[in-house]
Amino acid sequence: TQIHFTVAIDFTASNGNPSQSTSLHYMNPYQMNAYAMALKAVGEIIQDYDSDKMFPALGFGAKLPPDGRVSHEFPLNGNVENPYCNGIEGILEAYHQSLKTVQLYGPTNFAPVVNHVARCEHKNPPVKKSEHGYFFFGTSV
Repeated sequence: TQIHFTVAIDFTASNGNPSQSTSLHYMNPYQMNAYAMALKAVGEIIQDYDSDKMFPALGFGAKLPPDGRVSHEFPLNGNVENPYCNGIEGILEAYHQSLKTVQLYGPTNFAPVVNHVARCEHKNPPVKKSEHGYFFFGTSV
């Protein structure tokens, strides 16, 4: 069985300031925040169903450097041509790096990342019966 796994993380301001402990994106040096815990819990199970363990990881609802434009579909690793991260740890690294560089903004609009997954499915439909298509894990509140 093969499952293609895509992650999308909500970077809207409704999550709270990442420097404050009340934020779902709080960067606590001693423990994972709510987003990282959810990603790790789901990802560690799903990753076993993907042979190369390379996962597209996207964000939405943030202002991006250098010009502060709002984006509802950006790669966490900063590479528009190749948004893939190596395993769950790679996604977590890209997520933490994104938190340091983007500005949480809004509004919540995850339609562009859902469309991204749909385009991938359309370009690369399952080849074998054992491939079950795409699994989208969007984290938002």
